[in-house]
Amino acid sequence: VEVYTPLPLVGKKGNPVVVYAHGGGCISGSAADSKPFLDHLAVSCNVVVFNVDYRIAPETQCPNNVMDLYEAIMFVSEHAADLGVDKDQICVFGESGGGYVALGAAAM
Repeated sequence: VEVYTPLPLVGKKGNPVVVYAHGGGCISGSAADSKPFLDHLAVSCNVVVFNVDYRIAPETQCPNNVMDLYEAIMFVSEHAADLGVDKDQICVFGESGGGYVALGAAAM
């Protein structure tokens, strides 16, 4: 998991947060591919972004990719105070295959 925190939020508590799942149809791509976009998202929306590099096929099968993101969401929620984020302001977001992973994890 890579974390993007805009400078105005560094050291502050109760920040809104986005937990993000990258695109790639669940068979390709990585969290690193989304870095420029997520840097921009964090700054323009004034949120802390957690970029999760979930497992992809064929090395794993569903629902393991969904479980990876779900565990990241739960970690952020359970450690919100230590991470400086608000557990009641967690947005789950993904693109392409990451959208499916985000939807599955949010439904859990």
